[in-house]
Amino acid sequence: MKRIKLIVLLSFIVMCLFSCGNKAESLFEEARNAYDAGDFETAIEMCTDIIDNYDEEYALAYELRGDAYVELEEYSLATLDYDIAIYYGISCETKKAEAFYALGDIDNAISSYVAYLDY
Repeated sequence: MKRIKLIVLLSFIVMCLFSCGNKAESLFEEARNAYDAGDFETAIEMCTDIIDNYDEEYALAYELRGDAYVELEEYSLATLDYDIAIYYGISCETKKAEAFYALGDIDNAISSYVAYLDY
């Protein structure tokens, strides 16, 4: 009996994890569509929802949110998201460098480009 309960519990956990992943992917597609339509605020909200409620390691959500921040000229926020995306394996050092350049932070822009070349 304990074995059956354990199997049911494990099955439930796997189903929950799978459905959360699907929800994150679905929301990401909606966020991408909002970004492509020029609705950057909605894209930011959806990416934040993915990160906060479904998968804090969803690297593409950080990158897309960074892209949306750039479009809104929120370059400091963009560099923070690009840092996290890079940490989770996305190569967006050049985007980070461009955001630093837009801030007038030439030293960090150069450092980001060098990090890209060293990557």
